[in-house]
Amino acid sequence: NNNNSDDDNGRNDWGLKSLVDRVIAADPSFRKRIPCLNTTKVELMRPGSLVRVRCIVQDMFDPEFYAGVFALKTTDGSQDTKLRSGKFMDGFVTPQNYVVDEQQSITYDRQP
Repeated sequence: NNNNSDDDNGRNDWGLKSLVDRVIAADPSFRKRIPCLNTTKVELMRPGSLVRVRCIVQDMFDPEFYAGVFALKTTDGSQDTKLRSGKFMDGFVTPQNYVVDEQQSITYDRQP
């Protein structure tokens, strides 16, 4: 696995921040429709949902490692491969008939 740092002040966000900023600018009520982890049970949320949270991040001493990019390949012998990012996830579920191809996966880290 390769290691890549995500220490560039959030520029590696895959365009998500600018997309959310544009949507909220166009419809200010959109933000209120995003479920908040402080008031909604995690069990009630669909995997892959956009959520918001109100918190304080304090005293982060060690880097956080995550699956920056991972490849899913089929188990049926075809060459079908899907690239996914784990940047905005706590974890991921491998779809049926797919396995993670560790040779094509890249570990990223967030520096304190």
